Amino acid sequence: MAGSLFGHKKVYFVLGVNKIMPTLEEAIYRARNVAAPKNVLRHGYKCGCSLQGGDRCYDCGAPDRICNVLAIYYKKMRNIEGYRTKRVGKNLYYACIKGRIRGILKYARVAL
Repeated sequence: MAGSLFGHKKVYFVLGVNKIMPTLEEAIYRARNVAAPKNVLRHGYKCGCSLQGGDRCYDCGAPDRICNVLAIYYKKMRNIEGYRTKRVGKNLYYACIKGRIRGILKYARVAL
């Protein structure tokens, strides 16, 4: 995230179809109530959503809470040449986290 805001000159966003929502409100809901609880359970963190089985965000104040920041890109940051977005016609799940980003970029036909 930090690299897409301040670090690199070129930024690539590769999005699986499961990450794209019709509205901003639905995207925020998905990030907080679907993706974040799954990540909390996967990492074994102790916070409201994990203690309740990972069904949704409970807007807790636990130290292990992972839904602390919301970043929305209105325009590109200074010193960034540009953003490139590629939609991939399949669910990516946690592929980037598992270290398969180069394979995903090749699949999405994004040149590095």
